Amino acid sequence: MRAPRKLKIALHQQPLIANTTVDKEVLAVLVQTAKQLESMGHEVVPAEPKINIEQFWHDFIVVVCAHTAFTIDNIEREFGADQIKNLEPQTYNMALLGRSLSAVDLAHAKHGWHHSQYQTGLLLEDYDMILCPTVPTPAVKHGVLPPSRMDEIMMRSADVLNKGFNMGRYAFSSGMIEKLSAPVLGKMGFTLLGNVTGLPAMSVPVGMSKKRPTDWYAVNRAHE
Repeated sequence: MRAPRKLKIALHQQPLIANTTVDKEVLAVLVQTAKQLESMGHEVVPAEPKINIEQFWHDFIVVVCAHTAFTIDNIEREFGADQIKNLEPQTYNMALLGRSLSAVDLAHAKHGWHHSQYQTGLLLEDYDMILCPTVPTPAVKHGVLPPSRMDEIMMRSADVLNKGFNMGRYAFSSGMIEKLSAPVLGKMGFTLLGNVTGLPAMSVPVGMSKKRPTDWYAVNRAHE
């Protein structure tokens, strides 16, 4: 066996979803973790991937909704339309939105993903890994994140409006999607980087808030 080599680590502290505030307890644990890594001989430097966060969430939603629609079509084809009734309203709504978008919309969003992948790759030319929180806040209570019943009813009404009307474009341009998805996307402001880039990543509990556990998240440039 050989001793682990010294790593140069990028400290990623800015969420990739706009208007997301990182809890003070989470930042404190992140700083504590960075100091512990430095005490072990590693170099930790504040550094951020150059990603347009105003576009980042939009590209993510478009790609995920398009693939959700594709998956639901496969479920219906393989198991019948009755099985669609078992889906959660949020999943149904994502598929509905995905169907209302065009192939060009998906191509633009995929291009945005590639740009984020490229920018992260540039960062990892200088660093061995990226260190950041897993979520920007301590764990929330069960039932807090899903949309309200009113939100679900509003989105389901799109099934009627979408006939002869591009509900997808309206939902984005009106700010409705950003508003409805913000509570969940905000919690994914760091982990989305791993989802979009496809890089190996891990979440490790390293601290405890006054009430709930706090994690840190690492995105590696390669398996070593």
